[in-house]
Amino acid sequence: MVLASQTVAGDKGLFSAFITVKDMLEHHGDVHHIFPKNYLKKAGLTRDKYTQVANYVYTQLEINIRIGDKLPKNCLNNLMVLS
Repeated sequence: MVLASQTVAGDKGLFSAFITVKDMLEHHGDVHHIFPKNYLKKAGLTRDKYTQVANYVYTQLEINIRIGDKLPKNCLNNLMVLS
């Protein structure tokens, strides 16, 4: 439902200046865990908790690689919007 809403609204992918969620759905964009899976595992969360859809966002491959396992508070200040 969330992806459908983002597609209809023309929303951009995380940190993307031009690439839309629709583009990424059509061309296999990367799914990124907003809170990194490894961080959540170390915090004691089970698989059913760290794979919740609320923890997913579509990103371009290059952006997903740059984010890596950084926590949101650490990557938001260090990433620039890619065009």
